[in-house]
Amino acid sequence: MTAAILGLICTLAILVFIVVRISLGDVFEGNPVTSILLLLSLLLMFTSFIPFSIEYVGEHRNSHVTIEDAATLNTLCAVRVFILTLVYCFVFSLLLCRSVMLASIGSEGGFLSHVNGYIQAVICVFSILVQLGMSIQLLVGMHIASDKVSCENMYYGHWMFGLLAYDMLLLLSIIALVPFIYRSQRNYREGILIVIGSVLMLIIWIVWITLSFFGDEMRDAALPLGLQASGWAILVGILIPRTFLIVRGIERSDIAQALPSLTSLAFAQNHQYSSEQSVYECVNPAMRNISQDELHHQSPSEIPTLPLRGGGGPRRQQFFANLRQANAHIGNQRQNTTRVNRDNSPAHSVQESLTPSDSPESSKITRF
Repeated sequence: MTAAILGLICTLAILVFIVVRISLGDVFEGNPVTSILLLLSLLLMFTSFIPFSIEYVGEHRNSHVTIEDAATLNTLCAVRVFILTLVYCFVFSLLLCRSVMLASIGSEGGFLSHVNGYIQAVICVFSILVQLGMSIQLLVGMHIASDKVSCENMYYGHWMFGLLAYDMLLLLSIIALVPFIYRSQRNYREGILIVIGSVLMLIIWIVWITLSFFGDEMRDAALPLGLQASGWAILVGILIPRTFLIVRGIERSDIAQALPSLTSLAFAQNHQYSSEQSVYECVNPAMRNISQDELHHQSPSEIPTLPLRGGGGPRRQQFFANLRQANAHIGNQRQNTTRVNRDNSPAHSVQESLTPSDSPESSKITRF
């Protein structure tokens, strides 16, 4: 009972958290309707201990069991089986439709290929209706043939396991989809969370079914314990980690909203101001100690540059002015040197000897 109450408190807390965040306008990964339905199914699972905690005792303990006592006891056993099978079916159907959706994404490799919400709803409703029909058939059969359908054969016998076989089939279907969903990163890593929860429930089912074969008293204890353990497996393996991932995603979105946007006016003004500053300024520290004569004998390509970290206006302008002046001086000096070499070359001497000085062709420029 304590485990059931704690499970109810945790489930209600997660349900209230999701509903409040939806009302505040937060956007979740995927549709939160399935999570809400799963939480409601867990509420039913944790409250299902009530019919198992009721023990019917006749009015006269020392007398023989009357027909009314037998009918009441049979009704109590039928209610237990009905709730047991339906609660498991609700949970397994929801997990199965989510697993099918994640498996379809992993097989096709695209977000447009997933099973949409309508198909998921059809799968879930169909799975629940099948189990509901089987359970109702048990109640109808008990009402029609009350002398043949009793608590001994439907609760303490093998009829209950026949009804639970469909729930076991749903659980095995989820386990069969494990290789296709455990790598899924969608919906807050829902794939690996479903894998963890389904494996835990499979282990719990194996344990409580094994214990239920060790007598009627052990079965009375194993059935409600299996229900509560399965609820905690879903809560610890799926819902609590997913709630943590939801909170972390909301915190990240709040931090992202607090940062300036690339399209905001303030960011544009700051970016324009920073782009106008001299981010990379170059200078050669070795040129501060070089003389003007040595500067004239260096080409501009031989002047190394280093980043100026002290940065700032007048020094930068003075440096580039000196650099332009040095380049202009070096360029003039090279032009003068080239002109002198041309005047003293042998080809130029032969040209002057062949062409008269007073001819009009002497004013033409000879190009080689």
